[in-house]
Amino acid sequence: MNLLKQAAETGRLHYPRSLQTTLSYGTAGIRMRAEKLDYILYRMGLLSVIFSKFRKGQVTGLMVTASHNPAEDNGVKLIDTMGEMMPIAWEKHATELINVSDDKLESALEEIIKEEGVDVNIPAVICTAMDTRPSSVQLSKAAVDGIEALGGECHNYGLLTTPQLHYIVCCRNTKEQYGLPTEEGYYSKLTSAFLEFNKGQSTSKYSRDLHVDLANGVSAPKIKALKTYLNDTLNIHTCNDGSSGQLNYQCGADFVKVGQCPPIGFDLQPGMRCASYDGDGDRIVYFYKTKDGKFALLDGDKIATLIASFLSDLLTTSGLKLNLGLVQTAYANGSSTKYITDVMKVPVACVPTGVKHLHHKAGDFDIGVYFEANGHGTVLFSEGAQRSILQQASDSSLDQSARDAAGRLVTAMNMINQTQQTFALHLFTTFSHQASKIYKIAMSSSEENDPYTSSEEDFTPESSSSESDTENQSPQPGPTNNVQERTYQHADTAEGCVIPQFRPDNVPGLRLPEDRTKKDSAKYSTPGAFFKLFFTLELVGQVCQYTNDNFTRIGHTKPSLAKNWSPLTEDEFYVFVALLMYMSLVRVTRLDLYWSTQQLFHGFWARTFMSKFRFKQIQAFLKTVGDAISDMLLVESILAYRDWTCEEWDSAYTDLPSIMLKIKVEDRTIVKTTDAERRTTSPPGLQEAIDQLVAKYKFGRAFVRPSGTEDVMRVYAEADTKQKNCSPLMAGE
Repeated sequence: MNLLKQAAETGRLHYPRSLQTTLSYGTAGIRMRAEKLDYILYRMGLLSVIFSKFRKGQVTGLMVTASHNPAEDNGVKLIDTMGEMMPIAWEKHATELINVSDDKLESALEEIIKEEGVDVNIPAVICTAMDTRPSSVQLSKAAVDGIEALGGECHNYGLLTTPQLHYIVCCRNTKEQYGLPTEEGYYSKLTSAFLEFNKGQSTSKYSRDLHVDLANGVSAPKIKALKTYLNDTLNIHTCNDGSSGQLNYQCGADFVKVGQCPPIGFDLQPGMRCASYDGDGDRIVYFYKTKDGKFALLDGDKIATLIASFLSDLLTTSGLKLNLGLVQTAYANGSSTKYITDVMKVPVACVPTGVKHLHHKAGDFDIGVYFEANGHGTVLFSEGAQRSILQQASDSSLDQSARDAAGRLVTAMNMINQTQQTFALHLFTTFSHQASKIYKIAMSSSEENDPYTSSEEDFTPESSSSESDTENQSPQPGPTNNVQERTYQHADTAEGCVIPQFRPDNVPGLRLPEDRTKKDSAKYSTPGAFFKLFFTLELVGQVCQYTNDNFTRIGHTKPSLAKNWSPLTEDEFYVFVALLMYMSLVRVTRLDLYWSTQQLFHGFWARTFMSKFRFKQIQAFLKTVGDAISDMLLVESILAYRDWTCEEWDSAYTDLPSIMLKIKVEDRTIVKTTDAERRTTSPPGLQEAIDQLVAKYKFGRAFVRPSGTEDVMRVYAEADTKQKNCSPLMAGE
């Protein structure tokens, strides 16, 4: 009996389909009452194996969670190789597999394999984790049974937040280049940047005390572990930590956001700064009590504007000319949109609800900030932005304030859990660091100061010599640093510039220690072979595959760059990397100057190996989820940097009063929407009725949209006064 037949038979015997209603796998996976989910988890385990094989054996993930839903619910979502959500095509496969009858399960699996061209002989590796719901252990077992039924290798990490599993999947697929694939590695990566950002920070109004509602969820033990890494930089006081109370019952980010009230167990006093997580740790909202005793919410809109204004200020101070943008959904408060566009002068885009839509749109900006109003979001830095920021932070010709601002941007990037955005920051950082070492090796002119026997510190530009030592050294042949800066780094044209001569003291090239080469010199002596010691063909092949898949997903969003796209190859990627390394060493004012034909830039060889258009293509598509812990550390860093209280943060603009409702329905698919879900197209007459109601109220706005995971309709309304206008608008009066 083959594996597919055997897996289908196991499903029929132990995990038979118990629901005959049609279900759908959406942006956030699938969620429902836990007792009906076992066969779905088993089938998602099967699908995760096929998905890993489709990804050529790369690690994929499976998370058992229902996020902010009640404790009696549960759910599942599958994770792609770099920590992002599954492609839309595979969401359709998941929906098909969930709804197929037991006797057709085998043929459904075969059809997916055939349609996607999956090589079933490739090994599959899946990482699984779960939240703290009572049903999670049994449902996790069902998923593992499905994975093992198709011969998949399962690594069960037990209790994790959803972002932690995303991080681990990304780390495993990048051979630990992004970080160590452990909880400890996750904490260390985020907190090291947080501590660096806050080093030496003195405050008078900002308090180091933060009170956190953990929704009685999986974040509770994780925050306890995180606290050991923070020293006294942030004092976290926890509530609803799972020691008593139910998951998400009168607590959690969704409860606080929708109810506009503090969670159970909080003795909220003026001056307290508070935050609330959701059940699986990927959402966060802040709240506080005003001096006159009123509850005040700082939701995803407020977090987004705080971060965007901070980044905008740093960009201005650093002198970086990068395109900053903010992405919202229909749930964003109208006042926030007006403030961002009219006061901050930052462009705003509105997209349908769902992280995949916000994430893709944020990628259109050099720096894209996206947060749903519910507190789910992050910041994306394009490859070009990352490179520019890193270069600016290390540019000794700039004044100190510009370099410091760029340095803070670098630290902020490192503080963000970037598994849901791009691997390129790590690539560029690593390439630049290795490039500086290789450059010193190649240009070394002193046998007495042999770089191969020097300490690690000898390879960093800052530690090579002191200022006084440099002043006492004899002039060396070739151009001085000042001439290089004048001719290359700050020149837009060749006019009035002196072209420096290349005069190395030794023959350029790599010189490795004898014990590295005596056994097999040909293997290590060429620059290309030496580089591949750091980035293997296997790793590069994975990056190429991911890039090509990413183009398939989002190529239509960037039509000018998608034109004449051809799949990225390993050899082409090595050329792309070489250009990045070269750019980290030889800096000019604009990217296009590397392809310039002017005499000043005649020595640049970028155009010899890759066209400028192709470089930009790869840069655009070389492209992971919101993380409440990461977002919290970033918010706290900004508040400390500005020395702000919650009141000062909240004073930027005043939210319009709003109300949200969730209404259970028989079939949510009846309602169709358009214009980023802000208007309905069916059933007939619904939008006209909404328009008539909205027109009655000042600053009125309302919309109806179906849930992406359950049979409910979500209704939102806002107007200038809650009691007078917003509530009647919601009631249809």
